[in-house]
Amino acid sequence: MSLSGLRWWHVLFGIVVGLTVLSALAGYLNHHTFRFRMTLEIEADGKVHTGSSIIEVVYNEGRGPGTRRWVTFHEGVTPMVDLGPHGTVMPLFNYQSAPYQERLAAVGRPLNPTTGQGAPKIIDDVPIAAYNLPPEKLGSRLEPIEVPLKYLPLFVWIPRGAHWRSADFILPEEMPEMIGSSVRFVRMTIEPTRWARLTTHIEPAPDWLLVMREDAKRIHGVPSDQFNFHPLKIESGYRK
Repeated sequence: MSLSGLRWWHVLFGIVVGLTVLSALAGYLNHHTFRFRMTLEIEADGKVHTGSSIIEVVYNEGRGPGTRRWVTFHEGVTPMVDLGPHGTVMPLFNYQSAPYQERLAAVGRPLNPTTGQGAPKIIDDVPIAAYNLPPEKLGSRLEPIEVPLKYLPLFVWIPRGAHWRSADFILPEEMPEMIGSSVRFVRMTIEPTRWARLTTHIEPAPDWLLVMREDAKRIHGVPSDQFNFHPLKIESGYRK
């Protein structure tokens, strides 16, 4: 190859490397991280039970034709509320649409006319909806906020002593009817935090979660009818 040919190859190589670096940099600049404490309060038998955890969500911007959307990644564990004899309640990091739509229809909560779904559905969506801000505006200087009912995500309820496969999907409005007449959802709050320690496993793990982890490892996943409820839906540190 001639000297001039080598030079052109060097130029082409430099352009490719430069575009790769610029693409990576653009991806980095277009993501926003929000760390917060999520706290749940649920009343049962006249006593308010509380669950709290630190969660971090990374919002990565993606664009389609004329649209702006966010792809999210999260770290942390879901806040779990132990209701004693009434079992355990927690929101989900992820879901499949059918149970969520079924629960919305059961309580008469309206669907989004554009997507046919309610919003938000998972923990990642809650800060944007509650603060009514885009991800780039979320930050530690925001005041704590109580999440309105219409922005609460889908929950899971496990009766006390039950196998994890007995878990049921539930919305806050359904708690008195499904769990017990003395059970009432009180509130969910979000408090921005910058330095709070982030954990990725639920410890100490309740018995049902220990069984769930082992089942997921043993069968390399879970049957499709239980896919909505899986260790990865409630603790980001779980790995098969």
